[in-house]
Parts: sequence; structure tokens; C-alpha cells
Amino acid sequence: MNTSTPKPVHSTPALRVLILLGIQVLGFQCVAIDGGASELTWSLRTFGGGPVESCADAKVSKVRLCWNAVDSGVTGCRPGSFRDFDCQDQTGVTLFEIEPGRTAFFVEPICEDAQPARVGTYQVPPKIVRMVREGEVVSLESLLITITDQPENCGQECTCVRE
Repeated sequence: MNTSTPKPVHSTPALRVLILLGIQVLGFQCVAIDGGASELTWSLRTFGGGPVESCADAKVSKVRLCWNAVDSGVTGCRPGSFRDFDCQDQTGVTLFEIEPGRTAFFVEPICEDAQPARVGTYQVPPKIVRMVREGEVVSLESLLITITDQPENCGQECTCVRE
């Protein structure tokens, strides 16, 4: 008799996309296709290059993915054009909601107080431009987010410390 505890099954971005697409192909009306979708993964590192052991220890609760049409002239994260993902998940997939066309994507850490981290206290990749197509998923690959990980030791330079 096997008495071992079953191991949990973890979903990956690719698995999530396959499930969403499978629902669409089977004709279920659960997923609205009103544009394209995006998937990404991320990892947190310190400015010294070491891994960040815990999002909670760094006081980062979410990673926000923002997008804007390249020709829109908009540079920031605007209402209706972003999604927040739990930081500790290290992955996220949007709904099929991104307007088709050349689109600039960028990420930012969101602190435990639900506010974006202060500019200059973190580093993220520059905007990533992808062609979004109706009903398709664009991959942003794996992104590196560099933050301070010891809020008790860095004062105002910390990524998610509010004083």
C-alpha cells in the first residue's frame, strides 16, 4: 500500500494557455476573445545579483503587466490596460483582451500597500514591443525584476518601503 502524499500539480503559463485555447476550441462560451493575450514569467533578484527569497520579505505583493498601442503616444500604465499577478506565482497570463496591433508591454512591482514601487528603486527590462493578433497569445519570455530585498536596512532607497 502506497502511503506517500501525492505531490501537488503546478500549472505553467503554457498549460494555462492550452486550457484557455481548449475551452475556445470546444465551443464553451467561458472565454471572451476580444483581442490577443499575453503570458510572462519573472524572477526577482537583488541589485547585488542574488535571488530574492520571498516576495513578502521584500514587501512586493504583485507584478503588474501594462500595455499600450505603440502609436498611441501613451507612456504609462493606464486604466483597463494592465493586469496584476501575485508576485510569488512568478507567472501570469492575461485574458484575450489586448487590442490587436503593435503593442508595448512593461512590468512594475506593486507593493503591499497596493501602490507601484517608487521609480528609481527597482529595475525592469525596457518596454517590449510585440505584434498582438486576435485570438493569439504573445510571449514576453522570462523577465528579470531587480529590487532591494532587505527593507529594514535601506531606508528611502528600498523598493517597497514607505516612510
